[in-house]
Amino acid sequence: MFNIQCLLWTELSRQIPSQVKQSNIAINKALVGEIDKAKKNWAKIIMTNEDYSEPLIWKALIPLEQGNDSIAINYLDRAIYMNSTVSGYYFTKAGILQKLGKPDLAIKQL
Repeated sequence: MFNIQCLLWTELSRQIPSQVKQSNIAINKALVGEIDKAKKNWAKIIMTNEDYSEPLIWKALIPLEQGNDSIAINYLDRAIYMNSTVSGYYFTKAGILQKLGKPDLAIKQL
């Protein structure tokens, strides 16, 4: 049974795109406090995968945590431009705008 599970996991792992694996590594680095390393990984992913928007949302969370809302919004705008079908990007941006006291703009995002 164990060998079958290992084989299935290995096969599934091969099917995961490399940029997703690299983004997950960056997320793990951020979670353990290695923010600079995570940022570098995300920057590399963004440069080499121009149609992959996920790293931008993660990069947005760092300045958001540091109180740099405008930088976070810039990352979210880029993510939305790259992939306008991800509703989470809009909700996150709307939340930031609401926090900034801009409820009209927040509503327009939704």
